[in-house]
Amino acid sequence: MLKNILNADDVARLQGMGRSASVHLREALVNDCQTEWTDVDAQCSSAIDTTYFKRGSGSNKCTMGATAAAGVQAYGLITPDGIDLTGGAYSHIAFWIRSSIVLAAGDFQIALANAANAGGTEYGVDIPAIAVVDTWYRVTLPLSAEMLALDSVSSVHLVLVANLAAVNVYLDDIRLLKLKTYGAAITLAAIHAVGNENGDVGVVDVFNLPLKSRELVVFSLPCDALVIPYAGGLSGWTSADIEGGAMDYLSGQSDGPTPFIATAMAVQRADNLVGGVAATGERIAVRVVE
Repeated sequence: MLKNILNADDVARLQGMGRSASVHLREALVNDCQTEWTDVDAQCSSAIDTTYFKRGSGSNKCTMGATAAAGVQAYGLITPDGIDLTGGAYSHIAFWIRSSIVLAAGDFQIALANAANAGGTEYGVDIPAIAVVDTWYRVTLPLSAEMLALDSVSSVHLVLVANLAAVNVYLDDIRLLKLKTYGAAITLAAIHAVGNENGDVGVVDVFNLPLKSRELVVFSLPCDALVIPYAGGLSGWTSADIEGGAMDYLSGQSDGPTPFIATAMAVQRADNLVGGVAATGERIAVRVVE
């Protein structure tokens, strides 16, 4: 009788079988921005900046004049050289960025190329809008189909799409990621300012949840990490989302199910995931339950 009144989701909750979503994330650090990039445009000057940085002891600062021409401004080398993006080994590119002026979406691109210089075959993706100047943003973007067709990547490029005013752009900690989800799809926020303090405060990934979770299960966190819930809309994390209390996990700790009310979650970890994106690499592995 009760099942005739309740819908399928209600019945599932009563039976302890609410919808769930799991995520596995692995990564490979491909340019740490601790070595000065090579300038391409005559109006661009690159240098290691030790005042503003997110990881290590510096970031790559590209200073561009108002007459900088559209195109590649500077490039850094990929480590290891010749990374193959075909075959589904990678899904996203992620990096920290800071700008001295407000940027519109698509003013710059981050690009990958199959040559260890400004030439070769190059494909990029638009960098989202940078709304607040002199603030670190974590940007995580799906690789385009063209990028995923590159079978040997040797360099990463900062590309100016159209002429702008003079600007300083800082880049740090560039990574290739492999995101796998199970059940309802969890996505990575394209841009956020979570953990935007200057200095080495670790890596922060923000996950958009496809459901309003009530439980969190942690399977694998291979380094110390904070898991921070956010309450907002299911359309994706925004700066207006309400931050909840952080849950502090030690390296190697598994836990749960733990009460966890969230529509998005940030995982702020103290160190890199080592071992790359291969099955043997370290991973973030969690599940949320509606």
